Amino acid sequence: MIEITWRAREAAFDCLPAAPLPQAINTDFECSAVPESVLAELNTFISQPQIGRLTSDEVAAVMLGPGNNPTENWWVVVANTPDIDYHLNYFAYLTDAPGIESGDDSRWIRINAGAGWDNVRWPKEKIVRGQLAQDYAARCAAEQQRYRELTSPS
Repeated sequence: MIEITWRAREAAFDCLPAAPLPQAINTDFECSAVPESVLAELNTFISQPQIGRLTSDEVAAVMLGPGNNPTENWWVVVANTPDIDYHLNYFAYLTDAPGIESGDDSRWIRINAGAGWDNVRWPKEKIVRGQLAQDYAARCAAEQQRYRELTSPS
């Protein structure tokens, strides 16, 4: 049985049934800010007039590590942002963008709409880890947004 760190423990209960996690799944996640180049690329995907441009404090990323190719690192990137009517918009992507210099070669897979993780061809343990990371990144993005709301002048 593996130990789930306190940071990912709540995420595990949101995404999975009560069965224990396989030992191969490492759930020690850390949220990271996304580089400006990745933020710009993300904005091209979700640019909508009612949302506007995402800022770095509305986006969180969690590194998953290698997918099927051991030399490529993948990240879950999540954005939580309100539109002009204060409805929360949630966007989640699986990408290799934060780990490379140029956004031209990056790959982005939307994982929160429709098929979700069905389009990702990874072993089940990596998919489960990715889903846990997605939930953790969503929590980080929500906490960043809440912090901004509490600290911004009214």
